[in-house]
Amino acid sequence: DPDSDGDGVLDGADVCYAQDDTLDGDGDGVPDGCDNCPSDANAAQLDVDADGLGNACEGEVLLPAGLLISDLGTVGRSIATGDVNGDGFDDVVVGAPLHWETIDREGAAALYLGSAGGLAPMESWTVFSGQRDAQLGASVAAADVNGDGFDDVLVSAPNYDNGQPSEGVVALFLGSAAGLRATPSWVEEGNAPNAALGSMVASLGDVNGDGYEDVALVGAATSVYHGSAAGLRVVADWSVPNVGSVAGGDVNGDGFDDLVLGDGGAQGGRGRAWVYLGSAAGLAADPVWTDSQSDGGDDRYGTNVATLDVNGDGLDDIAISANDWPGGGRTFVYLGTPRGLQRSPSWYAVGVGSSAYHDNLGAGDLNGDGFDDLVIGNDLATDPELEEGAVSVYLGSAAGLLAAPVWTEESDLLAARFGWGVATGDVDGDGLDDLVVGAPNQANAFLAPQGAVYVYLGNTP
Repeated sequence: DPDSDGDGVLDGADVCYAQDDTLDGDGDGVPDGCDNCPSDANAAQLDVDADGLGNACEGEVLLPAGLLISDLGTVGRSIATGDVNGDGFDDVVVGAPLHWETIDREGAAALYLGSAGGLAPMESWTVFSGQRDAQLGASVAAADVNGDGFDDVLVSAPNYDNGQPSEGVVALFLGSAAGLRATPSWVEEGNAPNAALGSMVASLGDVNGDGYEDVALVGAATSVYHGSAAGLRVVADWSVPNVGSVAGGDVNGDGFDDLVLGDGGAQGGRGRAWVYLGSAAGLAADPVWTDSQSDGGDDRYGTNVATLDVNGDGLDDIAISANDWPGGGRTFVYLGTPRGLQRSPSWYAVGVGSSAYHDNLGAGDLNGDGFDDLVIGNDLATDPELEEGAVSVYLGSAAGLLAAPVWTEESDLLAARFGWGVATGDVDGDGLDDLVVGAPNQANAFLAPQGAVYVYLGNTP
């Protein structure tokens, strides 16, 4: 009798075929890989509503906490979280790249402070580009680049002109006990026509292990700037020509964060993703891992990437979306191991709604069980409102992500694009990550796309 899953239990006596029978985190006698609720004991596997999630896991993982008040147009296209004033509560930065303050589509970004009562309803800081069609706020990120204990904020304007058309610019605003500084401490321009620097900005963690967080800027190339006591370096420390979505995490547990890069437009639209390992010298010149899942068409694999520890083993795993995969898009998860990423995905999810695309990925421990959960924003979801958008949450466990979402929310508003921007962070300091979701095309009273940002507090059901 064979042992197909290699767990030491022969197939004839295997309770959970093709999964490890020895993993049973809740001790209910049902291996985690086949348990409809691996985080809570449910030996009878009761599932009254037949949704694939056991009764023991039913309950609200997220509690709605209202809207952020903003007069910024198209607010919520980009969202980031970090503690900019060092008070122990994560704050939220939102981008509104099509906002018109004094000039058409100049763009804007705003900061909302966290507290024990949750996010402040009004912004405490705003910035505008002052240039027509610069689209400031297209991407935002938070990282403590100078190691002073305050997260700093990157804000991009990829259509910015300063001698070169649409060269783009990224500005760094330092955090302090009083919040974000009014003027940037560091500015980087694309310095080439149509470079569109700042198409994406991202916090990577610490790729060289020097104690300062590093960041990635995407434009004509993907470039990494190391942090230091003086802030970001003047010249990029690493660069590759591929561009797209970027995330950082330690996939092999060596203490250095690694870079994950996805490019949905690579290979004629088929898409590809790469992983570059970190080290004391910085990122490696060549990728240690690359993949291109495809059904044979232009699936745009790699449109978005994220890192998270779905099984609580201390190694970061990665999620990669393929927006145009037939059937509404698909998101794949690859597990990290001491030898690096697995070659094949351990999990995947298909789109939500009749016209869903996995545009934005987020991660955090929303229910406080010690496992990161995956957030998938599907801003083109139609069910039935056209492009209303939807967001789904898949819980992590010792066996990895659960097959069915534990929470799904739709906007129920025509063309709101709910889920365009998603981010997680602990805004009320209760130890549970909270979820922030943007709906940048949600209409105002005059039926114009004003935008909206929704907050959901993490909860232990």
